[in-house]
Amino acid sequence: MESKQPANTPPVGAQTAWFQRNKGLAIAVRLMDGTAVEGVLLAWDTYTIAMQVSGHIEPMLVNKHAISLFWRVEELNAVAG
Repeated sequence: MESKQPANTPPVGAQTAWFQRNKGLAIAVRLMDGTAVEGVLLAWDTYTIAMQVSGHIEPMLVNKHAISLFWRVEELNAVAG
């Protein structure tokens, strides 16, 4: 399948749609070392996401390349419950 994006632009359509749907909602990320972190998705850019983590005043800034999995906490609880 031929890409319609310029060669220097990463394909981020699915990623952007997921972030837009989940902005302001509780999400969880699993980091490459296996650590899971839950927080509210605040913002994102090409390389990072910002999450408000409970108990912390400042948002947490996470490099996307350090994340192995994203999910919405509500979905995680539905599967576990």
